[in-house]
Amino acid sequence: MGGKQKQAQRTKNNARPSSSSRSAEILGTNIPGFVGFSANRDGGYNTVLPGFSSVENFDANIDPNIQIVFKKMAKKDPVTKLKALNEFTAYINSVEEEVICGTLSFWPRMYGQLSADCNHRVREVTQIAHSALVAKCGRSIAPYLKQLVPVWLTSQYDTYMPAKVQAKEAFDKVFPPKKVPEVMTFCRNEIFDYISDNLILHTATTLSNPKLFTPEECESIYERTVVMSLQGYEYFLNNLPDEHLEWLYERQVKILDNKKFWELRNQKSSLIKSRLYAVIGCLCRRLTKWFTPKYGKKACELLFSQLSVKDFELLVSIWENMILLMAYVPNWGEYVDIENYVLVHIFNVLSDGGRNCATGIGPLLLPLLVHLSSMKKENITDFYSQFLNSICIGLEQRWVMSSKSGCNAWLSGLVECLIHISNIDTETDINSQVLSQSIRSWFKTAVEPKTFSSSFNFVKLNAAHLTDVSILWTKNSLMDNGAKSNTFSHLIRIFWQNFLFVITSQIDNMTVDDSEIKKVTDLHLELLMGLKNASNNKKKLTSHVKFTIDHTGNDQNSISDEKIEPVENVDIMLHFQQSLNKSTHEICARYILYAKIKNISAPILNPLHSIVREFDSPQLHCCMAQAITKDSTAKGMKLYTDWYSNWLKSDSMRSQAVVDLSFALLMHLVYEDQMIVLKSFNQLSLPVIKWCIARCIAHPYSSNVAVCEWLLSNTVHESLIALSKLVVTHGDKRHVELLKMCFAHTDGGNILISKNTCSSIVNIFEDSLYNIDSDHLNICAAFASHLAAAISSNMNDSEDYTKLLLGLFTLNVNTQNNTDVLLDDISMEVNSSWRDALLTLSEENINLFVKKSSIIILNKLLKSNELNIATINTLVNISLNLIDSCKCIDVSNDKNSNHSYGVMITLLKIDYDEVKPAIDKIMLLALVTDIINGKLYCSSSDSPMMKEFTHDTKNIRIADLNACELNKILSWLLFSMKIVESVMNSKNDYENLNMIDKPDGSDIVLNVLHYIAAIKTLYVEYKAWNWYNDMAKLFDPLMTSTINTINNLTDKNYQTLYDSVKKKFQQEGFYWTICLYMCEHNLRISKSITCHGSEIDVILSNLIGKLDVDNFDELLSIEFYHNLQVLKNEGHIKENDDLDMKVACVLAMRSIYLTHFANKPKVGDIHFEIDEFKSGITSPLISLTTIIDIYYVHKEMMLYDEDISSVTWDAVNCNTSIVRFLTTCINISGWELESHHWDFITISVSSFIQSIDKSKKGWDSPKVALLGTAVFELYCSVSKFISSILPESISREPTQALLQLLDEWRDLFAPDMHHHIFEVFMSIFKDCTAPEKTISPLSILFITSLHDVMQTFQWIHIKNKYPENILIDSFTVCLNIMASPSHHILKYMAGTILKGMTPLMIEYDKLQGDKSNTATEENPQIEPVPVHLSVHIIEPTLINIQGCMDAVLNPYKIGEDNCILLPYTDGHSIALGYLFLWEVLLDIAQESTAYLQHEYSEFFKEGQYVEQLLNVLFRLLPAELSEPSKFLNYFKIQPVLSYKEPINWDLVSRLACHRLLRCLHGGWLGVFVRGWWGSLPTRSSQHVERIVQSHVSPLLIASQLSGVSKQQNSIPNIELNIHPSVNEVVCIYVIEDLKMGLTIQLCKNHPLNKPRVISSGTPINNMTWLSMYLSHQNGSVYQAIKMWANAVQKKIESTPVCYVCYCRLHPTTGQLPKMLCQTCKNKFHNVCLYRWFSTSGKTTCPMCRNLFTL
Repeated sequence: MGGKQKQAQRTKNNARPSSSSRSAEILGTNIPGFVGFSANRDGGYNTVLPGFSSVENFDANIDPNIQIVFKKMAKKDPVTKLKALNEFTAYINSVEEEVICGTLSFWPRMYGQLSADCNHRVREVTQIAHSALVAKCGRSIAPYLKQLVPVWLTSQYDTYMPAKVQAKEAFDKVFPPKKVPEVMTFCRNEIFDYISDNLILHTATTLSNPKLFTPEECESIYERTVVMSLQGYEYFLNNLPDEHLEWLYERQVKILDNKKFWELRNQKSSLIKSRLYAVIGCLCRRLTKWFTPKYGKKACELLFSQLSVKDFELLVSIWENMILLMAYVPNWGEYVDIENYVLVHIFNVLSDGGRNCATGIGPLLLPLLVHLSSMKKENITDFYSQFLNSICIGLEQRWVMSSKSGCNAWLSGLVECLIHISNIDTETDINSQVLSQSIRSWFKTAVEPKTFSSSFNFVKLNAAHLTDVSILWTKNSLMDNGAKSNTFSHLIRIFWQNFLFVITSQIDNMTVDDSEIKKVTDLHLELLMGLKNASNNKKKLTSHVKFTIDHTGNDQNSISDEKIEPVENVDIMLHFQQSLNKSTHEICARYILYAKIKNISAPILNPLHSIVREFDSPQLHCCMAQAITKDSTAKGMKLYTDWYSNWLKSDSMRSQAVVDLSFALLMHLVYEDQMIVLKSFNQLSLPVIKWCIARCIAHPYSSNVAVCEWLLSNTVHESLIALSKLVVTHGDKRHVELLKMCFAHTDGGNILISKNTCSSIVNIFEDSLYNIDSDHLNICAAFASHLAAAISSNMNDSEDYTKLLLGLFTLNVNTQNNTDVLLDDISMEVNSSWRDALLTLSEENINLFVKKSSIIILNKLLKSNELNIATINTLVNISLNLIDSCKCIDVSNDKNSNHSYGVMITLLKIDYDEVKPAIDKIMLLALVTDIINGKLYCSSSDSPMMKEFTHDTKNIRIADLNACELNKILSWLLFSMKIVESVMNSKNDYENLNMIDKPDGSDIVLNVLHYIAAIKTLYVEYKAWNWYNDMAKLFDPLMTSTINTINNLTDKNYQTLYDSVKKKFQQEGFYWTICLYMCEHNLRISKSITCHGSEIDVILSNLIGKLDVDNFDELLSIEFYHNLQVLKNEGHIKENDDLDMKVACVLAMRSIYLTHFANKPKVGDIHFEIDEFKSGITSPLISLTTIIDIYYVHKEMMLYDEDISSVTWDAVNCNTSIVRFLTTCINISGWELESHHWDFITISVSSFIQSIDKSKKGWDSPKVALLGTAVFELYCSVSKFISSILPESISREPTQALLQLLDEWRDLFAPDMHHHIFEVFMSIFKDCTAPEKTISPLSILFITSLHDVMQTFQWIHIKNKYPENILIDSFTVCLNIMASPSHHILKYMAGTILKGMTPLMIEYDKLQGDKSNTATEENPQIEPVPVHLSVHIIEPTLINIQGCMDAVLNPYKIGEDNCILLPYTDGHSIALGYLFLWEVLLDIAQESTAYLQHEYSEFFKEGQYVEQLLNVLFRLLPAELSEPSKFLNYFKIQPVLSYKEPINWDLVSRLACHRLLRCLHGGWLGVFVRGWWGSLPTRSSQHVERIVQSHVSPLLIASQLSGVSKQQNSIPNIELNIHPSVNEVVCIYVIEDLKMGLTIQLCKNHPLNKPRVISSGTPINNMTWLSMYLSHQNGSVYQAIKMWANAVQKKIESTPVCYVCYCRLHPTTGQLPKMLCQTCKNKFHNVCLYRWFSTSGKTTCPMCRNLFTL
């Protein structure tokens, strides 16, 4: 009625869904209701309690939480069980005993289930919980013990080790060993029932529920349970008290009579089988009385049937229990066939080395021999022989030899068997024969070469056990025991005979193969050493077992546990050693005979020497001689005279081993014979003598008198010299060790070789230290360092020793930190060697070393061309090491010596003649530079240097300062300052090295500061020069070191230094003024001294107050004015225009006075006296009027319109001071100047520029640079001021003079000055392109001032001044600069001029184009003449530079390599010119008209210049362009070309990035770019696309979209939507209420791929023209939209209306009229026409009414 009944959930095979709760119910039901153990029908074995049938039947008093835990334990999921057990364990540990005891009634059953769980982690945690439970409950578990013990007992043998360990620890803790028998008795019924049920009742399916476990899991649980039960059963049998054995047997029948028990041997598990055999053995031992009669035969059949099983673990168990069965089953032999079955299998196993279980079988050999021999009545000797032979054969097996424990167990068993057989009282010959054969086989096995390597010494282990046998037999032979003693004596003889027989047989059978000889002799040596060492370790001999012989016949061969009493008898060991030595003598003799017969030396004599060394004695050599010569009276000397000496002379037998044997014999000879042997060495070759020397200097021969005498001989001297030369020339390391040993000291402190030999060797190696290019320098240096230490106490007063130390010091200087020459560890060794040895020198040699070492350092510093910071630091460290070493000498010297200060002064007090030329150049260049820049004023009479410099008026030049000279001086200064910094640091312990207090030290510091002040000028002013980078690398650390030095001085030392600098300043001025300023403001961070007055206004006030006739000359001193200039220029004072004008005025007035009035106070009517100075200080403009008045009276004072090359320096200097004063007046008081002031200024600037023009041939002279720099600065100031008049007139009213100045400057002065300045430019460029023309650093100052002029340059004046041909020539001159490898400053300047002339050249091109068009129009028939444009003027230069660039970049390929051009190289200069030239070309191309663009396009196309440009640019880009954000500005921003900053190393790369952006953004150039990109190889094309897409396209796309965004409101009826994320612009054009769409999308790699143009609803369907505009002309998106809108509008406006709807665009479809009437030619919309036909019912034209036909 209620609809379709809901169907139950279906499961696979229609089984019920799995449920953990239901599984727990199944496990908990149908349990028998008695206390005990039962087999559950559905589950496994369970412990049961009365009234407990399921987990739901809990006592109400039990904690509900623990009830839930027990329910979780019954779940199927192992994770749930683990969590429950962990919770149960935690609960046990957290509650009291009374609480937890309540759960004991539920635990046994759960414990039984969980202990048998298939999950090993569950079993482990179960045992942990059980351990915690029994520990907590203690005795409270007693009522439940019988339920717990059976499972607990078997759980100790769980196959999972952690579970097993937990169960055993808990069991042992609860039941100590004494309590175990009681527990076994108490629980015996439960234990037996549990185990018997598991063994004979249960199966895999009854122990586990097949519904809950897979068959594999069931089988695993069953196997584990059986193994645990068998092991538990064995434990139960062993620990059950004897009084219950009969009870046990009665119960045991239940198991033994069950067929299933015996069939356990058929199980696949080896563990089950192994434990079954153990149980059988235990039953035989414990239940012998009852078990043997009934079950003995069955047990024998079970064990003996498995004697040769291959499972090695199972085999050991079988053999162990087989021996137990032999011991406790009396008639076991009746049940098996001993001869044909048992012995065969036993011998097979023994011959196979125990089947890889020698460790287990070895200890069973003796019991097995005893029990088998007891059953053997016949052929007992054959049995013994076969038994021992099988053991020896087994010893040869790989698994025995490769396991130390197995081999040791096997050998122990063999020894025990041999001893047992030797103790049996049988026929002597029979025993001897058996034992002899066994011993011989054993020896052969021990010394047989192995085909594999073992992890232990197999021979040594055999030797130890052989020694045991020999010593025991020796002991028994020495006992007074009648016939028995004789038997053992006979066995001993047999032992050593077999030993000797085996060894000698191997020697005789050896081939001449070196590898075979080595294998055999190594085994011999190991065996001999093993026997020797084993005997030495045998202090007490104790036998493992003792065999008692019962002659009554009962238990004839029984085993006893008694031990032989310890024996300590020297005779036993002596007898053994004698026997061993005798055999060794025979073996050594046999070795020598073999070497003689086979003519083999080293392979056989090397092991012989090893044996001789170990067994050395006088008797050995005598016995060897007697055995070889067959002469019983022969002595050891016979060996040398007849054998060794001849071998040393023989080419085939000569070897080091012969020398070793000779020296082994030498120690046992008398002195006379020793000298005979040693003198015979003099006739030998050098290699042999080398071997002899090596032996002589080694222990113990070095203490021999005869040997020491021979080492002093001439033969040794010559040999060691020859070896030393071989080391130096060939680097033979083998000789080095010998030479080191020669310099070892005897106990008396002497060297073994002569002093003459020492000196010769020292000289050889001292010379080698100076050859740093030698391939063997490391070897020589290491030995020389060793030599310095070795002979320090013997030759410290020798000159040769001092030379050796100087050689080491020189090597240290030349190779420090240079791992390519000297390794680090050897370098450290060299450094420490000379430092340590320096302490041992005499006073005279110390002074010599200090003097020469200082020269070495200074030569390295001043004469090396490869100095860097690392090298200077190295020299500083070496110098400080030298100072420290001398300081140690001072401390240790009793006299009041001061070597450390002396060496420091020697290092710093440089020979001035070596550096004077370079220092003079630096000081003069710095001074002239500061004079030109107006930072220091100096007339020719103010300085001796300037007087000498300016004495030749027409040839005032400064010698070129090269980078090498500058680096040399900077390196010396840095070196000096770093040493001063270290020495004067108050934190260092150099109290006796205070340089400031000593005149010579103070002068050094002052000179360094003076030079630093001058070099600072070069550092600041010449950053664009080519040596600046090298200078900066040294100058920056120099300043840092100087600042550190000054700041580390104590206040006292600093005050002393400051006073010295101030004194110099007062005496000389110039750079001492800067030094004083540096000391006050730059160098000292925190000072506690009072500085001199440093405020300019204070100085000027003092000047006014002091001006009188008496001190006029003093106040005119240069020091005073230099102080003013330094304080002003360094910017220490606050900006003050009034002070600036006063300083400029005073300097100008002084200059005028010294130049024109010093010797004649009156010039015409002008008096120049003190009042003039006072007026200049109080009112500078008054002084300006005075200067103008002087000019009008004395016009020669101003160098107007003159060639200044012939004018004196003082005249130029005077004019420069006036010009700088004028500049200051304009900059500060330009609006206050009167008309006569401006007249003078404009005339001056114009006239001076004319003078510069006239002097342009000497543009690079100091005088032109001095005046030109100041004049151009004045010109810039006037230009800026004039250009600011009109803007400033808004806020202030200009005077009439200023308004008049504007017109005069524009119309009169500016054109003329531009002309002269442009001429100067052209002259400089022409001069710089002349062959072999170089520019000087001073030229940079002049060019830089011209660059400032270019910022205000007006090219219109140049256009108006020059005709076309002159402009083109000037343009060409600039192009030549680009093509030449000139200085980058010239490139900058030429590029600026070319860029300024670009508009002029475009105008020129327009005129040329117009002329061509006019000519064509006038004469159409005449063929047009090609137009000569500016690009054609550039073309030759472009081709020239392009060829150079191709040559430079030829090795590099696009996408594979990038070229990095280093500044100041020709390649870098050419690349700059190339990129600047293309900047001009791109400007011309982009700023020209359409007609010119066509001409330019043809030009670029014909020459493929754009393609060549792109090929260059992509190879000049930065090597790493992986981070767009990092390099984006490279493309976006034009690099700043600074004239006063160092050139960037990546300038070319930056320019290449910018030119690439311009090229791709260059309008119609885009078509060339796409064509070039398409022609590239795949790899290069992908590289180009990747760079463009990541770096260029984002900028171009952003520019396009930005342009659209800015102009989006400028087109009517247009709605623009910009989508930057997809680079798209959507245009909606609204006309007549209809919308038309246009979409322009720029590609990601724009402009490499064409833009996409899509239109919708427009009357223009073909957008190809718009796409062509965007792609081929790189047109802007905004212009494209504008063009499209205009085209649409024009298209619509040019279309007639439809006379049906009277619209051009259909209101619905938006289409134009297309249906044409053939009669009236009117057009209609097709929709309108269709409606007309439909409504009118006619097919006539709406207008003409004629039939409408298509």
